[in-house]
Amino acid sequence: MVTIILPYDKDRGYLQRMIDSIEAQTYDDIELITVHSPASVATNFNTGLKQAQGEFVKVVGEDDWLPEDSIQNLVDGIGDHPWICANAFNVIDRKPYIEKPNPRKLTLSHMIAKNVIHGGSTLYRTEILNEIGGMDESLWTGEEYDMNMHLMSKGYIPGYLDKEVYFYQVSNFQKSTIYRRENLIKREQALKEIRQKWLV
Repeated sequence: MVTIILPYDKDRGYLQRMIDSIEAQTYDDIELITVHSPASVATNFNTGLKQAQGEFVKVVGEDDWLPEDSIQNLVDGIGDHPWICANAFNVIDRKPYIEKPNPRKLTLSHMIAKNVIHGGSTLYRTEILNEIGGMDESLWTGEEYDMNMHLMSKGYIPGYLDKEVYFYQVSNFQKSTIYRRENLIKREQALKEIRQKWLV
């Protein structure tokens, strides 16, 4: 079973689209856990993780959506890997373009230099997320980026699937977009501190 965790603080008008896309998956052994509270993304995610019954966990955003074969492709692709990443469609003004990682750069050293993994494209074995305690609840940005580097620091290197598994709605709602525009220095400093934590 795959547990999909949907953490959010408010519905910005797209929540039902995400839920509909989950219900339309060709893979049908899915547990959906929605965590709705004003707490941080990390806190809401960890709340969902504690309830997860699936062998695998996927986290999604309430303003994004999934292709109908997303979960099936990720489950088929994970094989013996502890977790997996794939490609994502970034959608700007309804015009998607594909973001895909370089498989040769799925290492901790490359991740410290630059986040090369699209957060929406991942699938994790639940046991490894429980081992590290999920996301760092002290963070206000870069939560999944930090979690992925934490996994890599433990030797859990992801596999790669060359398929598109996520639609990411690029808008002014996202923290990354807002802070690129209004407070770039603050966000970049926070990400720098995350990277320094995992320097080896």
